[in-house]
Amino acid sequence: YGREESADEILDDLHNKENVTGVIYKGDKEEDSDQIKGYLYGFKYDFWEHDIDWHDFECFDKECEEKEHFAEAMQAELERENVLYVSNLLVEKRYRHKVIEIINGFFEKVRASRVDYVVFDAMPKTFNMIMKDGRPNPLREQMFRLKVIGKTGYDAFLVKVLR
Repeated sequence: YGREESADEILDDLHNKENVTGVIYKGDKEEDSDQIKGYLYGFKYDFWEHDIDWHDFECFDKECEEKEHFAEAMQAELERENVLYVSNLLVEKRYRHKVIEIINGFFEKVRASRVDYVVFDAMPKTFNMIMKDGRPNPLREQMFRLKVIGKTGYDAFLVKVLR
């Protein structure tokens, strides 16, 4: 899709964003051993940069049934820096079989950082790894130890990281 970050964009995120959390995958073939072949990272959610329209938010969990109350609760989570924003998942085609490993590694780092929520601004293939027919996929929720809370009008989804 041409959405890969350039090295300069990644370095800019690493140096200028707060609470950067992520993983990289280096190729397991000798000729690729010193090259990044995949990455998944996120950083502190910035409400001003990635605004969620709570009126357009599709809720999948009882936690967000009362949208106004939930929006206030999420604002408190944002103030506590308890929400990561992720739009940076890319794996070279010949290493796509490592995507599950990369996602699991990412969530382990998130758990270690004690962050409870992640907003994924995902491309369709990533969206469909967590969702099935536009709804949370219980098998994937269990696999990644997360709970899909809901999705935005632009198909980003909010997950709660389970411990």
